[in-house]
Amino acid sequence: MSLKVAGPIWLRKLLRNLSGYFARNINIMNNIDFKVKFLLPEKHIFSRRPKAKRSFISRLKDTGRHIKIFFQQFWGRAIGTKVKKRDQLFVSNIYNNLYSLPTSEWAKTKIESKYLIEFKNDILEVNGWFLKSVYVQILSGLLDQFNYSSILEVGSGRGDNLAALSLKNTNHKFTGLERSSEGILAGRSLLKDLPNCREIGDFDPWWARFNLKDTRNSDTIDFVQGSALEMPFGDKTFDVAFTVLVLEQIPYDYHKVLKEMSRVAKKYCIFLEPFREANNLNGLVNLTRRDYFRFSYKNFSRFGLKPVYFSSDHPQKLKYRMGLLVTKVTK
Repeated sequence: MSLKVAGPIWLRKLLRNLSGYFARNINIMNNIDFKVKFLLPEKHIFSRRPKAKRSFISRLKDTGRHIKIFFQQFWGRAIGTKVKKRDQLFVSNIYNNLYSLPTSEWAKTKIESKYLIEFKNDILEVNGWFLKSVYVQILSGLLDQFNYSSILEVGSGRGDNLAALSLKNTNHKFTGLERSSEGILAGRSLLKDLPNCREIGDFDPWWARFNLKDTRNSDTIDFVQGSALEMPFGDKTFDVAFTVLVLEQIPYDYHKVLKEMSRVAKKYCIFLEPFREANNLNGLVNLTRRDYFRFSYKNFSRFGLKPVYFSSDHPQKLKYRMGLLVTKVTK
């Protein structure tokens, strides 16, 4: 991405650096040529329309609104009002309420919900399964290019990512690490309920490819309760470890998670998270005011995770964007 502008040399250099800083698609290939492919799950799209071109003033006003809300929340925290810091207790309380839903009810809420997504030149109105389906396709395609037999998902939640991946790879071992006991119970219930959960099997294109009544995949998944900050596993236990929107919820302790992932993984770690490099200024301000992870993948090398691939060329939420990062374990 290059930016041409008239003016003093120092100004031109500054603007070029800024344009690179906020670049949305950055591929860093270090002799590793990953191919990331996915198909849009059309069944999850309610409508699509051309993406409207927004003026600079319009985008500036939107960014200004986020900045205003951010400072309101900042001063609210400073004087001790009810604005919550995104610590682990705060996040656990949010997700435990979601884990309390039975599998069929949880699936229906995903089907009935609506979100706005941007991809290429379109704005898509989609349901809650849309990004889940895209992310599983991306993960599955990446894993197909690795030589692996054991996978760890850090922050597995209800376990739907692992359940979906295991359907395609019944001869591999999958482990989900989840902090809350409610999440562990929800994951085990999901595996038990899948054979009869029509809300998933009859609707989602990924799940519909497989026979959900074949319960062999359930035997390949193990859910373990524990903290991502201090994982209950030995060194180099897994070939690959990954997170999907987990660092997003750990903006203060994410470096501890990275240290642990580089310890327990042998080969690669994969992250789908709202990295700084995936976002423009508006997205970064939005992430900051929500108190989400919004940091650079370039720091990951400090923790024994060498970045070898990065991209944000996939469907994105309108509010802020996710980056796909592949790192090679070096420690």
